Amino acid sequence: MEGCSINTIERVAEVHHTTILKLLVLVGEKCAKLMGRMVVNVPVTDVQCDEIWGFVQKKEAHKWPWEAHDNSVGDAYCFVAIERRSKLILNFALGRRDQATTDQLWAAYCLWFAFYNFCRVHKTLRITPAMASGLTDRVWGLADLVAA
Repeated sequence: MEGCSINTIERVAEVHHTTILKLLVLVGEKCAKLMGRMVVNVPVTDVQCDEIWGFVQKKEAHKWPWEAHDNSVGDAYCFVAIERRSKLILNFALGRRDQATTDQLWAAYCLWFAFYNFCRVHKTLRITPAMASGLTDRVWGLADLVAA
């Protein structure tokens, strides 16, 4: 379902969106723990930092005047640290985590970064970043990710 919206997943899977979001948060929490447990003491030579812009409910420019100081709605920034040689996501931080909707955004980032590190074969490396870093010796499936 990579690249699909919650509404698209709801239509295709015929599962209510609240169920999908609850599952997202549950799996995202597991992925956050996995990353915290597995991505430790990794030898690094060069770290790149990047920023991903996203938003919760609406973009900052589309907020009503009475929402101007409400940090639970609007722009959200994810700052990412990537080891340049292995492409491993070392860590990330999400700004403006002030409400439950943002917990779903956090969970989505946790799931994506764990998937990126352990399941997705990098086109340049031809292995996963976790394999390139010596954290694992095989490509993980989604079932492995959820079970870990």
